[in-house]
Amino acid sequence: MTRLRLKYVHEYTDRHGRVRRYVRQGNKHIPLPGMPGSPEFMEAYQAALGIRPTPIVTTRNREGTLAALVERFLRSTDFVNLKARSQRTYQKALGPVLAAHGHRLVGDLEINKARKLIEDVGARAPAMANLTRSVLMKLFNYTR
Repeated sequence: MTRLRLKYVHEYTDRHGRVRRYVRQGNKHIPLPGMPGSPEFMEAYQAALGIRPTPIVTTRNREGTLAALVERFLRSTDFVNLKARSQRTYQKALGPVLAAHGHRLVGDLEINKARKLIEDVGARAPAMANLTRSVLMKLFNYTR
């Protein structure tokens, strides 16, 4: 089971055996409802930190395509919990792939086609091919 770790969130078990979670910043202690990762929990967490919640946008991409998968990954907790610099790096690596192959179905992406896709990126920048391979591996592991 994956454990969600968020900055400033502390948890303890009270005298009745219930797990309590709260945001602690300076002298402020703001209780958080629900389970970590649930919509109510994340909404209270963002409100406590003064973060504006990002509106949920319906996808324009056809379900099952690489672009739809990337869009879902970019909204996931796996991606949101990354540092800002890592998020920009992931987006930079996925940009050329989406521009060229975002319309393709993920189910039709065989290993040889994925290898060709990475080789095309590597023809222009070898280091970018390694980064693209790494990011694609994390993207496909997210779907499991």
